[in-house]
Amino acid sequence: MASSTKENTTSQRILSYLKECPEGANIIEISKRIGIGRNQVARHLANLSQVGRLDLITDGNNKIYRLAHRIPFHIFSTYPKGGAIGFNRSLLVQEVSENALRILGCSESELIDTWIEDLPHPLFHELNLDSMAREVLDGRISTHHTVTGQIGTNFFEVSLYPCIFDDLTNGVAIVLSDLSDTEKIIKTEQRVSDRFDDLMEETEEFIVDLDANDRIARVNRALACYFDTVPANLIGLLGLPSIPPEDLVIVKQTARSDPTSSDSPSTPVEVRVVMPDGKVRYQKWRAYPEERNGILWSLHCIGSDITEKKLQEERIRLYESGFATIIDERTSDLRGIIQKLKARIDDLQRIEQQQYLTESRYLRLTETISEIIWETGEDHQFTYVSPRVQDSIRETPDNLIGKHFFDLIDDTVGQARTLDFISLLISGKPIDRMVTPIRSSDGSTQWFEISGVPNIGPDGSFHGYCGIANDITRKVLEDELKTEILSIIESTAHIVAITREDGFFTYLNKAGKKFFGLSKLSDISQVCFFSFIPRADYQDYLAKRAEAAEAGYWMGDSIIISCDGTLVPVSQTIQCHRHEISKKPYFSTIIRDISDRLAFEQELATAYEYSRMLTEVNPDLIATFSVEGKILDVNAAVERVTGFTRQKLIGKEYFQFFSDSEKVKDAHMKVLSQGSAVEYTTDIVHKTGRITQVIGRCVAFRDQFGNLKGVFATARIIQPDSDQKTGGDLHMEQKEKHRKPPPGEKHADD
Repeated sequence: MASSTKENTTSQRILSYLKECPEGANIIEISKRIGIGRNQVARHLANLSQVGRLDLITDGNNKIYRLAHRIPFHIFSTYPKGGAIGFNRSLLVQEVSENALRILGCSESELIDTWIEDLPHPLFHELNLDSMAREVLDGRISTHHTVTGQIGTNFFEVSLYPCIFDDLTNGVAIVLSDLSDTEKIIKTEQRVSDRFDDLMEETEEFIVDLDANDRIARVNRALACYFDTVPANLIGLLGLPSIPPEDLVIVKQTARSDPTSSDSPSTPVEVRVVMPDGKVRYQKWRAYPEERNGILWSLHCIGSDITEKKLQEERIRLYESGFATIIDERTSDLRGIIQKLKARIDDLQRIEQQQYLTESRYLRLTETISEIIWETGEDHQFTYVSPRVQDSIRETPDNLIGKHFFDLIDDTVGQARTLDFISLLISGKPIDRMVTPIRSSDGSTQWFEISGVPNIGPDGSFHGYCGIANDITRKVLEDELKTEILSIIESTAHIVAITREDGFFTYLNKAGKKFFGLSKLSDISQVCFFSFIPRADYQDYLAKRAEAAEAGYWMGDSIIISCDGTLVPVSQTIQCHRHEISKKPYFSTIIRDISDRLAFEQELATAYEYSRMLTEVNPDLIATFSVEGKILDVNAAVERVTGFTRQKLIGKEYFQFFSDSEKVKDAHMKVLSQGSAVEYTTDIVHKTGRITQVIGRCVAFRDQFGNLKGVFATARIIQPDSDQKTGGDLHMEQKEKHRKPPPGEKHADD
């Protein structure tokens, strides 16, 4: 029940926002406005479009959604004003009312699937109704449109309405009314007026009609409920409720100064309202003046509450102002840091200059001190190494001359330190006591604390390094894990642990202690990691550790138990290590919770299945082709028309399935060269030789980099084969399919 309520709330929020945005909005704008993710918004927009609540307008790659003003066609079947004829998007008759049959003097079977220009009534030709119907279908006319015409002594009124059929497809309804009968017109207008009153009561917006003296003549229930009263208590009040007179003057002036306000909404006016309980709210009003002989006769006002929108805008303004303040503060701090760095660089340059001047004295000193003295040229090759190096790495100075530091560094251990040291060497920056692993001639690893400064010539050119190195192997083996790596591991959000071969912890970071429910004072050496492995996965986990011991590491997904007993899917890396001295194995592991990732992957799979189902149930032919004309994908409708399965169609040139393949090739090349949609009519040949006439439309599609990737094509059957059912039979089956069964009776499809 909670999920259903949330779904309804999301749809209502989308509809409420689009009511305030009559020009429409795209998915990104709607998602930001209502604060919901794009995928969820897209799913709701697709559902609302499918049931006819929204219209989708494509502007290039931009998809604009706006509220649909479509009337269910079945309402016209009892419409007393005249006869209604429903046309689908191909302007073929899909449904027709009894009154229309009487006016046209035809049977239903004669009209169904008849093109609009072939209807037996001169009004359809004289008034060019096919052009106006196409404008309604394409959204250029979003509300109903009415024209009049005369045939002999009879006058007719023709109204076009955007409509939706019972099968949830969109179309246009054309209503023919004979205006010769005045009494019928009066009754019709009365019913229309009653229907308008009903709609006014159902809408969530505020509707108020003011007379010439600014007194309320009519008000809907939405505004009355807003003030916790009934409409009758507001009738006769002066002005709009709780709105200051000066704001009402602005609303009236804005409405009367807009030359288009009689046919389209005037510029909305935002007003501040003080409610009876003292609370301050904000409203937005637009007005439609009704004038007679240049005199304001009445004012029709439509409003809505925008308090939440104003509060949101204020929050954004305060956030932006606070953000600017933080940027100013951080910029000031950076200036101070830069000044200190510049001063430090100046000091180093002075030191380097002094060092260059005392080079001869430095060379004599290298023979007497206990540290290893080294020097490199501009190509980082050793030009001098003091004899002390032989005591540490069993290499004579002569063997080292001409070699690089890179030849001596043991990159199998201390990789982070090694990279830092190499980066400094390459950059030519001073080296300050960098701890670096050096490989000895006997294969062992020795750790050195290396310092050095670049030799800069008078012209500022780099001539190499000179420095000293101290053997600190014993100290590194004792302190490295406790000093440099510990702070990094403790701050990570992932679980990092070190265990013995028997699974008991020797180290567990903060994230791991929190996940397994251990306090800071807990003795982790008494806790076994194996106890957090599900019993069913225990043997599999031991196999993973064995693989890590053999290959050096194992990486993959697994499941562990959290402190509250929850099974948590994780991405885990297990790496096997050996102690430098004892060579005993121990294991390190990095664990990351991947619950969100798995949920997202499931959501992507569901979205793909949903998109594929929408394509498959579409009665139109849908296909995609490569630039060369090879079939990439088709829906079930294409399989039925060609007689081949989807697997056999993919990879074939689609031109061969048309009777006029050259015409289709020309259209294909035109789409690729122009990049715009191309529409054409042609015949598809079934594998049995049966011909199906279709009207097709193709458009080129590109990837995110603008590269041409292929052609997207749709087609609709416009002339069914002789062995297919007639339009009337299809219509009757469709109506029977959507008929609601009586209570207790199961549908035939069930």
